[in-house]
Amino acid sequence: MQRWSFPRLRTTVFFCTGVSSLDCAALPPPLPGQPGPFSLGGPGVLAELLERTGFTEVKETVIHPPLRLPLAADCLRFERESFGALHQMLSGLTAKDQNTVWEEVAVALTKYEAADGFEGPCELVVTSGRN
Repeated sequence: MQRWSFPRLRTTVFFCTGVSSLDCAALPPPLPGQPGPFSLGGPGVLAELLERTGFTEVKETVIHPPLRLPLAADCLRFERESFGALHQMLSGLTAKDQNTVWEEVAVALTKYEAADGFEGPCELVVTSGRN
């Protein structure tokens, strides 16, 4: 099993990089129990869940595979479609301000794009156990 790490990537490196109209530190955290890429991201959260359900020999390993996509626009679409917690966190903004934030995210993501495609930083925690 793998999960996105937390809190370093709480709102994703990509989302907050270069977004001038938004103070990411001031965003509220996702609602407790809300599904999303970071819902099991706290240290030991997934390991504890596995142990509570009978797994033994539970181990966590942090890896840093790059996120590779054809274009920065693909990463933006991935974030917009996949990260419901981000939408919840932005819900206090007006629709216009939300659009402004997403436009700034699109621009910020281009710094990870090169001739051979988009490659952004990523951190995953791989958790395993015996059942």
